[in-house]
Amino acid sequence: MQSMEITNTAIVLGGGLSGISCAVQLNQMGYHVSLVESRKFLGGRSFSFNYQSPSEIIDNGQHVVLGCCTYFFEFLDTIEASQYWESGDILNISMRDTCGNKWSLRETKWLFPIHLLPSLLHFPFISYVERIGIIFALLMAKIQRENYAMQNESFHDWLKKCRQSDRVIKRFWSVIVKPVFNDGLDNISASMGVMFIKVALLGKRGSSNVFYPTVGLSNCIGKPSEDYLAFVGCDLYLGNSVDSILRNDDRVSGIRLSNGRVLNSDIVVSALPYPSLLRVLGNSAIDLEHVSGDISKLRSSGIINVYLWYKRPLMEEKFCMVVGSPIESIFNRTDITASNHNSDEMIVSDRRYYCAVLSIGNAQDYMKWNHEEIVVFFTQELVRIFADPDLIMPVHSKIIKQHEATIRCQPGSTEYRSDCMTSLDNFF
Repeated sequence: MQSMEITNTAIVLGGGLSGISCAVQLNQMGYHVSLVESRKFLGGRSFSFNYQSPSEIIDNGQHVVLGCCTYFFEFLDTIEASQYWESGDILNISMRDTCGNKWSLRETKWLFPIHLLPSLLHFPFISYVERIGIIFALLMAKIQRENYAMQNESFHDWLKKCRQSDRVIKRFWSVIVKPVFNDGLDNISASMGVMFIKVALLGKRGSSNVFYPTVGLSNCIGKPSEDYLAFVGCDLYLGNSVDSILRNDDRVSGIRLSNGRVLNSDIVVSALPYPSLLRVLGNSAIDLEHVSGDISKLRSSGIINVYLWYKRPLMEEKFCMVVGSPIESIFNRTDITASNHNSDEMIVSDRRYYCAVLSIGNAQDYMKWNHEEIVVFFTQELVRIFADPDLIMPVHSKIIKQHEATIRCQPGSTEYRSDCMTSLDNFF
């Protein structure tokens, strides 16, 4: 077969996961793609960096992915990075409370699709009657039909309609659902909360399995993506931010970079965070009315990750979720990266130290706290969880704050989100 010359060109704005996957798809459709990213690396908020004191590769935040995220795993297969993500054969999530109790949300494989039933019936942090109530809510979600009212109702209110007590909401539903959306249940739409139950908890086999990266995020997302896109012939403009989109009547003709350089293209696709897109549109001859919804009303929620180093492992499991604490999850980072210690292990004075990561979602209340205040408060929480007074004194600590980590899926926010299409023919 004769090779066909590629004549269609596309520019993708933004080198996060959305931008990378968009560039991959456009390339596979036959476009010559140019990807523009303001940072000098790909990956967006999913990146790692070399931390010098102590010397270790750490992430901007500990990430996990559920098995129901099938498009993400197809993306990993495409860029040949699936080998860097690990999960157990079945769902088995450890949970701890602040009184020293421990339990596992574990599926019984041969009972699928009621694989969570035995585990839920033994959930120790609430009464037996309340456990039956959880099963009732799961059944209600299974038969719930999507409707417009659910987009404007909070998941908290939907749970109350399903006769869930405040204690059950706090000690079960918040523990399970809040980390997924990085928000309180009163700020998550019922539509999104029920979708999570259907797709993840009650979905296909393996949908609720938890996957975590065994190397730094840059090594399992950013660098493989950069290598793949370069290999297939995409042009990467790293360290170049977009200033404006150039318009020609009812079409766009290209973009102008912040250094003044103009790139022309047949189509332009924005995968920018909404605040960045608002800035670019403001610099362009493109009114917000050309974009559906009202992206100026979308809001973000923050995450804080607390890296702590100790002289011994914090726990046996690779990660656990926490009941009744502002700490959502605890990750045994040293154990998670055990197969890749050449890059991730940390040695100080010829002695090994063990790294744990605390994840605190919806963390607006803690963003103004200084380093010492955060370390003191959350190490005290660890003392409560593990009943170990030595945890109050880590060898070293590092705080990473992400003020705009995720978009809030608030009730009513669906109408603010833009469609993929705009009123301009070739701007998406």
